[in-house]
Amino acid sequence: MNYKKTGKKILSCALSIIIILSMLTPQIPVSAKSSGKSDKTIDLQILATSDLHGRFVSYEYASNEATDSGSLAQVATAVKEQRKQNPNTILVDNGDTIQDNSSELFLKDKEHPMIAGMNELKYDTWTLGNHEFNYLPVLKPILKQSKATVLCGNVYQPDGRPLGADYKIINRNGVKVALIGMVTPNIVKWDEQNLKGYKVTDPVAETKEVIKKLKGKADLFIGVVHMGVDPEYGVSNSGVTELAKKVPELTAIIAGHAHSKIPSQTINGVLVTEPGFAGQALSKIVISLKKSSSGYKVVSKNSELILMNDTKTGKVYEQDKKLVKKMETANHQRGSSDRTQ
Repeated sequence: MNYKKTGKKILSCALSIIIILSMLTPQIPVSAKSSGKSDKTIDLQILATSDLHGRFVSYEYASNEATDSGSLAQVATAVKEQRKQNPNTILVDNGDTIQDNSSELFLKDKEHPMIAGMNELKYDTWTLGNHEFNYLPVLKPILKQSKATVLCGNVYQPDGRPLGADYKIINRNGVKVALIGMVTPNIVKWDEQNLKGYKVTDPVAETKEVIKKLKGKADLFIGVVHMGVDPEYGVSNSGVTELAKKVPELTAIIAGHAHSKIPSQTINGVLVTEPGFAGQALSKIVISLKKSSSGYKVVSKNSELILMNDTKTGKVYEQDKKLVKKMETANHQRGSSDRTQ
């Protein structure tokens, strides 16, 4: 018997069977991420405007001319683009929204154009800025117009009630995000008369209290505070730097007030960004989280600015036509005629 030949035949048959079986067996793709719940990763996106100062459309009423440098209408186009890319998006505004650019003309309207625009875009929260307090005697009806939760956790009315909420928890795809809103305590210097009877407290102390009472109820804490990076007038806890150093539990802080363009800065491990003013930019924060048995943990975080008119790349965001139509018709005519009279 020729064992050598027989062995070759057996080997050949075995290889044939293996090839046939591999063709019949369904292939399981190899993935970089496990489908198991314990390994689930979510990219959460937070978009933020600040210090829009009445730029509901791209027009400067002081000089009575059109511009493409920024406006809520341009921001709307960028927001819609970003939401398409990531549905796990939160949208916030950080104050100084209804002052400047003839915005005061609309304070007693049924719906202020800036609020109309924010409502159309479905903002999640609106933190009050220092300039909102210029109009405190007529501010409350405007606050009621807002579908976004009004945040202002360190200003108390004469009857002891807070003017705005100190936080809002937003759930995105199972991730509970606590947005904490405060305003610079220096409003007492600029609007002392309007604030008679009101109590303005320390924003850092208030933020600590919020985090304390929300322990175990939120996965992330984000500061949406109308304060610049640096303190003013030597007033303690009036800057974002102090907030980040004293409240490291914050994952990120959206700054405002200073009109600074800060794409990304890290202070004491806390991510900080600020989108300039007049709708020139949109702050974009992306936080990657991984689900574990004990909740969501931050894997990475980064931020950048989306410029409405990027002179380096040449990209200019057009105004959202639907928003322009909603806001512009009567308001634009009133704003332009006010400056030509």
